[in-house]
Amino acid sequence: MRRSSLAVRVALLIVSIVASTTLVQAQYRTSIQGVVTDSTGAVVPGATLTLTNPATNEKQVRVSDASGVFNFNALPASVAFQLEVEAQGFQKKVLDNVNLIPEQANALNVALVVGTASHAVVRARCHQTHPTGSRHLR
Repeated sequence: MRRSSLAVRVALLIVSIVASTTLVQAQYRTSIQGVVTDSTGAVVPGATLTLTNPATNEKQVRVSDASGVFNFNALPASVAFQLEVEAQGFQKKVLDNVNLIPEQANALNVALVVGTASHAVVRARCHQTHPTGSRHLR
């Protein structure tokens, strides 16, 4: 009887440790939301945004909606992402080192420059996004 009671207690302890580890990992998630615009501030619908985790090479692709809005959700916060933004009639913009604040939505607005695909890629470094206000990258 004592052995089975001890085995149950050990099993419950293991289950609670595994469950708490899962909860701790889930806490450190974050998201990005923003608007794609042109240099005059007009929204750019239909822009393709590719978010890459350089550590795993995992890519997520989104398309800005009719209001230029895009979202990336449930992201690990400890990663410096790369964000590529492309739209017809604009130069491709690549943002390196996009660091996010854990456990909240991070605003990241992107302004594209008019041009063609044959023009150079516009690269920028993004050190941190803003949780409440918004960061505009031109």
